[in-house]
Amino acid sequence: MTTPQQMRDKNIALLNQRGFKPATWMPLPAAVGDVSEETGFAGGTLRPELEIANRLLCHCAVFAWGSAPSEFEQRVTEFILNNELRRSMTDSELNIVNLSMDDARADYAHLVGWRLENMWSLAWILGLADEPSATTGQLPEETSGALLSLFLPGFTATAASLLNQGQTQSIETVIEMEDRFYLAHNAVRSGQLGKAGMLPDDFDPVADGGAIHERRHSLTWSLAPGTRWDETDLST
Repeated sequence: MTTPQQMRDKNIALLNQRGFKPATWMPLPAAVGDVSEETGFAGGTLRPELEIANRLLCHCAVFAWGSAPSEFEQRVTEFILNNELRRSMTDSELNIVNLSMDDARADYAHLVGWRLENMWSLAWILGLADEPSATTGQLPEETSGALLSLFLPGFTATAASLLNQGQTQSIETVIEMEDRFYLAHNAVRSGQLGKAGMLPDDFDPVADGGAIHERRHSLTWSLAPGTRWDETDLST
């Protein structure tokens, strides 16, 4: 089994090679089975697969509600009802889906695209997507297309059907990936504060850094059983 220090050394080396310079003093990732109440950082326990699948469904529903043409309204409404997604949605998500689809698109189309970044990490955890990148900006078109193909054309996916399609990553693999994003997010935050040399020259701290933030959110939440999505600790 890989130790926390070995995970950290591997991730630091990978990020440095790609031009990211995170701080080297940050707490190590938890060992498998550990849950850190003291530091608030991700522990060594993966939350139940069903919760991860439901969160993936919620992100898909909110993305569709705020971006799809109005002729999809009935289909997405049934998707939300059939999966009882309102039970799993945050207040801000409910505020979006409580609008008509036309109003949601007018008010939130510029924001819901970030949900695809969240979806990438969640789908990867469940074995439904390629490994999310901790060193590039907004996800490429082929990745977004692959993610949406899990739900299109009929929005008939359920948590059970998603879980039947993939094999969930090992807890050790998820911990290592979360640590990579934790470190990358630290470098992003430094770049956003104007510190030079923390990021590659062609990496935008805000636009590209936002993608790292959202992908990391899913990973950290998945390693924090019992924590609500909107209460996930994303400090660096």
